[in-house]
Formats: sequence, C-alpha cells, structure tokens
Amino acid sequence: MSDRIVIEALQVDTLIGVYPHERTGLQPLLLDLELDYDNRHPAASDAISDAIDYAAVCLRARELAGSLQPQLLETLAEALAAELLHTSTATSVRVYIRKPQAARTLGALSVGVDIRRDRGVGLGDQSQGR
Repeated sequence: MSDRIVIEALQVDTLIGVYPHERTGLQPLLLDLELDYDNRHPAASDAISDAIDYAAVCLRARELAGSLQPQLLETLAEALAAELLHTSTATSVRVYIRKPQAARTLGALSVGVDIRRDRGVGLGDQSQGR
C-alpha cells in the first residue's frame, strides 16, 4: 500500500538521556512519523471521522514523550510505534527520532533512531481492539 500520512520534524520536549547531565532538564526531540493506511475511504467520504487525525497523532506523541521520560531513544520509538498502531487504523508506522542537542555535542548533524513496525508483528498483536 502506498497511502501514507507524514508528519515531519514534530518537536517534543522531554526528559530523556542516559547521562546525569541529560536528566537535569527537558531536551527537544524531532519526530518524523509515517502512518501507512488505506486512504480510499476517507478520500471518498471527505470526513475526518474516517481518516487518521494527524492533529490527534501529534498531540498523543507529545503526551507520550512527556510522560514516559525514558533513558533511550529506542524505548520512546517502540512506545510511540505501539501507541500509534493501537490508536489508529494504520497498518504500519515509521518512527524516526532525532536528538539535536546530542548531535551538536558529538559534532554530528543528526543522531537518532529510525524504526518501522507493522500491525500484528512484534510487541504482541497490536490489532486487537481495532
């Protein structure tokens, strides 16, 4: 399937990191989120109730990042992927998280984690209840 919602460079501020200096305050993260789904029904109805609401996706990503406060980007990426599969009709999701402050201290343009997860594969069957 080639239908996809793309949210690019969503900034979320959260407490994240392994090192003590990273746990003293909020850090910005940039999230790229992609949700694969069948666009034909929402396109035909032109109704938000039939679509994946990207405003709601952004809000949930911010809420989850703010409440989880993990050490690892990997932990946040897995949690976001599982949540997006659980709360939407997406058949698969891609979560790409960049940590700009860490990149600057390392002399890199970007550091991060990029994962793709499919409904019903890994983390248990995420399709239950949908």
